[in-house]
Amino acid sequence: MRVQESGEYRPMMRDVPSEERPRERLQRHGASSLKTSELIAILLRVGVGGENVLTLAQRLLASFDGLTGLARAEFSQLASMRGLGIAKSAQILAALELGRRLMAENPGERWQIRAPSDAAHLLMPKLGFQEQEHFTVLFLDTRNRVIDQETLYVGSLN
Repeated sequence: MRVQESGEYRPMMRDVPSEERPRERLQRHGASSLKTSELIAILLRVGVGGENVLTLAQRLLASFDGLTGLARAEFSQLASMRGLGIAKSAQILAALELGRRLMAENPGERWQIRAPSDAAHLLMPKLGFQEQEHFTVLFLDTRNRVIDQETLYVGSLN
């Protein structure tokens, strides 16, 4: 049990009942039952002096205005935050990139573009979090199935 200088009680994870800990809840109820901060806490594994891993994950999300802001964060921004460093920053960015790749992947068949919304659904996981405009070309076969995609130009921040 930890009591902060402010008088605020912040339990260590070992003080939290096992049925309320993120890893155990994931194991029993599945990943979809956890909050975003709890999923990030699992990635981070441990907190930092005076701050348990759940509080650290919540602070991280608050600092970047949620998961979307976190997905846009640079490595150096994450690594400079109290309690993260190089290894935890790499873990977070790797997990976010895996999520992006999973969203962009379509196992067994190619995307077929029938309407502009189809192209948007294909490109949004990769480009939706970018702060700069990207001019991306989709190469299609005669059945409008995506063969390849290539970014030809990345605009400035303005």
